[in-house]
Amino acid sequence: LGLAAPPFGLQVSAAFLNALFQEMGLIRQAQPQPAAIKDFLEKPRPQAWLQMAQTWLASPISDLCMTPGINCLGTWDSRPAQTRRVVLGWLRRLPKGKWWSLNGLIEDVHQRQPDFQRSGGDYEAWLIQNAEGQSLGGFEHWQDVEGAFLRYLISGPLHWLGIADLAAEDEAALPAAFRLSRHAEALLDGQTPSLPAAAGQPVHISARGQIYLPRGGDLSLRYQISRFCQWVKADKHGYTYRITPASLQRAEKQSLTARHLLALLEKQGSPVPPSLRKALQHWAQHGSQARLENVTVLRVRSPQMLDALQKTSAARFLGERLSPTAVIIPAKAREKISAALFELGFLTAEDEENPKNQAV
Repeated sequence: LGLAAPPFGLQVSAAFLNALFQEMGLIRQAQPQPAAIKDFLEKPRPQAWLQMAQTWLASPISDLCMTPGINCLGTWDSRPAQTRRVVLGWLRRLPKGKWWSLNGLIEDVHQRQPDFQRSGGDYEAWLIQNAEGQSLGGFEHWQDVEGAFLRYLISGPLHWLGIADLAAEDEAALPAAFRLSRHAEALLDGQTPSLPAAAGQPVHISARGQIYLPRGGDLSLRYQISRFCQWVKADKHGYTYRITPASLQRAEKQSLTARHLLALLEKQGSPVPPSLRKALQHWAQHGSQARLENVTVLRVRSPQMLDALQKTSAARFLGERLSPTAVIIPAKAREKISAALFELGFLTAEDEENPKNQAV
């Protein structure tokens, strides 16, 4: 096909993950289950991967109802596990290692085995609509239902779980081709996939409070770091987090302190910059010691003008005095301050470069 296999940045569906984690017992009634999560994250990566794949393959999660653009109405059973077995049976009979056109596969199924999902040719029994509320019953909507389902199944769950590789003309394009991955056979047969040993790249901790975790590292460490830090980004090499006052406050609500974070970082073998160590120690003792704010500042010509304003009804809007001729005021009180100054005989001008500042 002349296609490359780019590192697709396809976002995993939150609904899919939520359903899968419930099937795995990691979530129950919308609440995380700490003991089950701890056991899962402490498993060797190949075993954790196999557990996710096998749970999904046998689960009642309806891939059809999670297909984008499709709304399933009613309580009918789409037999998801059975349908997966049928589709995977086709894919496993394809020659290994070769790329196959996704559109070509869908059209071939359309021509040869269109009833693989709605058996018996009954295309009216299942109540299915598109996003606009239009009914998708009838064989004329096969591409809107079965076609969309096959595209989602391969470029969604099978790809997310590492069973299918995808390819496209470029990284910005939608997937055009697929093949079963080199780990697919093991994952589908319930065998632990063979993975190379982790490269052992060190955790990088910056003096500015950023923590970089390489891909392939300890899952439990990522989980612990995420409890203390703010998520920043992910790339093909690893994950970046940042230590912030808000993230430390969130951690404290879970009885996790800055001292716990410092101890966690010290165990990783990567040096903790002295400035970060000092900042965490200060936080443990005093909390945040500096704050950046967007404020409105009133600047006047003389201290006497602020003294006069202090005697008006607008005095309640005067905040911290920054200097004899500058004071912080609430942005919503600007008009009231201007009116009070006008009554005192002063006109107020706006700072054109910074409208948060006012001058008299």
